Amino acid sequence: MNNAQLADLLRPTDLDGIVGQEHLFGERGVIRRMLAGGRITNMIFYGPPGTGKTTAAEIIARESGMAFHRLNATTASISDVKDILTSTNNIFSVGGILLYIDEIQYFN
Repeated sequence: MNNAQLADLLRPTDLDGIVGQEHLFGERGVIRRMLAGGRITNMIFYGPPGTGKTTAAEIIARESGMAFHRLNATTASISDVKDILTSTNNIFSVGGILLYIDEIQYFN
């Protein structure tokens, strides 16, 4: 018996599975072009819970070859961020990291 949550079973695993936001994730979308060019810039995803922000970040990390790290700003500290940043010498390109900070508006 599979104990996975329904949301996890239905979650997209690549850019083609993302519905909507064609200007970002579509065939000619900005994020798709950044991935093809091997250069990912800083981004802020904004929207209500359940709209796919974390899923999109995970897909970007996977397709760019970056390690995905997720923090929640309500519980994380600056030392948590520093620990992640020191784990690599190359945070902005292939082989780097993608740091996803949920609830960033609460970060001090």
